[in-house]
Amino acid sequence: MQYCTVLSSLFDAAGPLDGSEADCFIKQLAHGDEYLHGVGIAHCDLKPENLLLTTEGSLKISDFGCSQWICPHEGSDEIRMLSGGRGSKPYKAPEEYTQDEFDGRAVGVWACGVIYIHMRLLRHLWYQARQDAMYYTRYIEERRIEEGYAPIEALEPVSLPLSLSMICS
Repeated sequence: MQYCTVLSSLFDAAGPLDGSEADCFIKQLAHGDEYLHGVGIAHCDLKPENLLLTTEGSLKISDFGCSQWICPHEGSDEIRMLSGGRGSKPYKAPEEYTQDEFDGRAVGVWACGVIYIHMRLLRHLWYQARQDAMYYTRYIEERRIEEGYAPIEALEPVSLPLSLSMICS
């Protein structure tokens, strides 16, 4: 069995990740989420506590307790829509609160974005992505009237160092 640590323990100990580290992990997470969708699975509970990190820096997705099969039958290109809320509130997509059915792939992508912001800022921009949640509502309003949103736009773009780019390829 391979030794892994929980990703959240990394930034609990070291603080927010710099751009190159967070970029490396989010790229691996996006590839993993894309793979799951390709084989017909929506994880439905992506969060730092469900991401494991090997000693070589590889990210692994764990805890499939909330996952759902999104292909109605083998060989089908049709996607089965999901219903009901799953997962942890800070990482749940807005449509999980507002729609009876939603695409499990889209909520996985949303969770990846929230995870990235959490890795970089070590905080959540809101507790829930609901219209009745003050910070989320403020985010939506500011996105409508401004060209950006300060906490997100303040993240500096960085290129990966050679050693990390090998892991992240």
